[in-house]
Amino acid sequence: MRTITTFFSVLSLALITTASSSAHAGTSLLDLTFGGEVCFEDEEYDYNGFESTCSAPGVDVEVDSVHLEIDVQGAGLLGLDSILCAVLGRTNKMEADLTFDLSLDESGLYSVVATDGVVDAVSSLGCALSTVSLNSLTTVTARAEIDTNAEVCAAFCDAQGRAYAEVECAGHPAEARCRAELEVAAAATCEDVCLDVGASICAEAEVSATVLSGLGSSLSSGLGADLELDLTFDCLQDSSGAEIEPIDEDNIEQDDEAPSVIFKR
Repeated sequence: MRTITTFFSVLSLALITTASSSAHAGTSLLDLTFGGEVCFEDEEYDYNGFESTCSAPGVDVEVDSVHLEIDVQGAGLLGLDSILCAVLGRTNKMEADLTFDLSLDESGLYSVVATDGVVDAVSSLGCALSTVSLNSLTTVTARAEIDTNAEVCAAFCDAQGRAYAEVECAGHPAEARCRAELEVAAAATCEDVCLDVGASICAEAEVSATVLSGLGSSLSSGLGADLELDLTFDCLQDSSGAEIEPIDEDNIEQDDEAPSVIFKR
């Protein structure tokens, strides 16, 4: 498993202590581990029908860092910071935002423990939490972002071009030539968009409900959980955070009969 360097290790909560030492105390929020593959969205199969390996940030292009936000929702034993919260009503449901800035190596994988990030946890009533000991997880989602530059845009858009051409040229009478031409044209228009208005490329992931429901006994027993969140960078967003289409199809024209592709700047 690849080694990840985290630039932030500040905790916004004093969550180091678990809520209880009993056998059924649950798993501390800080004992959760997250990891998976890091890729650009890319073609699944090459021209010859062989399965392709995705290109990836940190492998095919150097990146300064990946900003990763993970949202965790679940239930368990909660330590409330405020006495007032305890008086107003207790709940076992919580939500936590975990943020990390990761440095990628060339393995194409990442792994991070909650203790490596900045943690902000509240109960479902909005009360700040001093301790979280989980017995169940209901939702785990992630969003990652990489700031764009010329090199990142080029790598991201080359992969976008391949993925786009694979879909658009499927079943074409000259499929290999179609893909070869279209992926270049699609990558070119993607780079224009990325460099002109793209502030960052993004990826979203989630752990399936089926996987989470199967973690109950492990969490309740305090055994922790290693959660897989593969990060596939397939979206582009501007400086306001709004997502934009990476490929401008209006600038690509393809003849249905011949594999010729015209890119119009």
